[in-house]
Amino acid sequence: MYGELLYNSIIVNKEVREMKNIKQTMRKMISEYNTEKLIDLWEETNNRKDNAIDIVRGIIMDELESRNAEAFNNWMDNIYDANHPEKDEPRYHYER
Repeated sequence: MYGELLYNSIIVNKEVREMKNIKQTMRKMISEYNTEKLIDLWEETNNRKDNAIDIVRGIIMDELESRNAEAFNNWMDNIYDANHPEKDEPRYHYER
């Protein structure tokens, strides 16, 4: 029983380390894109339904915030308006 717990712990720790490496690689790649490309990537993820999409979107959001915190906060603070759905997307706030 303890051997199995230890083995599972080692496997989980390895997976966590691998995920951190993947995230670091993604952050580095994304940091090299211009803001317009980041927004394009965000829009491409709008209708994706896989497990990793939340991680990808989080990394994109972190990068957008680091580039222009005011635009990011305006986007996050936006209250959805059916008459102006474009305000619910980052492009509206970053291209003004």
